[in-house]
Amino acid sequence: MKFYGDILGFTEIWRCSKDGQVPDIEKSAAQLEARRSLANYTQPMAIKTGFNRRRQLKLLNPDGTRSKLMELKTVDGVPAVSSTATPIR
Repeated sequence: MKFYGDILGFTEIWRCSKDGQVPDIEKSAAQLEARRSLANYTQPMAIKTGFNRRRQLKLLNPDGTRSKLMELKTVDGVPAVSSTATPIR
């Protein structure tokens, strides 16, 4: 948590959940970009739209663990379907 909390300024809300969602990915990316030099972060930071039609920003922490920020709403305003896979029973 030192990297995310002390260097990037994040507060952990929940692990392995959809609480990594943010209302404005552009604002979040700008905040991270401003802190990039403090963290000596050299990985690319690009906002992309995922299969669920939500804009997201993927990050790698120093040990290679991937984190992802994702906007709350889809780009077209239509709710994303969770999955078409058969439910596990």
